[in-house]
Amino acid sequence: MSVIPSIYNFKDHYKGSTLNPLSVKFNYDLTGAIIICQIRKDFKSAIVHEWKTDVNITVVDLLTGDIVLNQVNEFKPEAGVYMYDLQITFIDGTSQTYLKGSLTVIQDISKATI
Repeated sequence: MSVIPSIYNFKDHYKGSTLNPLSVKFNYDLTGAIIICQIRKDFKSAIVHEWKTDVNITVVDLLTGDIVLNQVNEFKPEAGVYMYDLQITFIDGTSQTYLKGSLTVIQDISKATI
């Protein structure tokens, strides 16, 4: 079964600021599933940030597919527009992209000094 990914574009983000967590509900049983979400400049470029199950994705409820992409402190890619998608590989080996979108990073001006 082919799925058309939902589109979610992150709010504009200032370089170096915390990237807030993102809650997502898939309405699928995620037992044994592997979830991966990558941010890149384009599909051929290096990974700017990656979320993975058991690393920096919090599974709130396996049976209802409730997850959270955990916050990223000091998210610092160069200013520009980035793309991402989120893919789930289920326990039976099937894999689908369920979410995609963009993230605009804006150059910050102020520099914190401590």
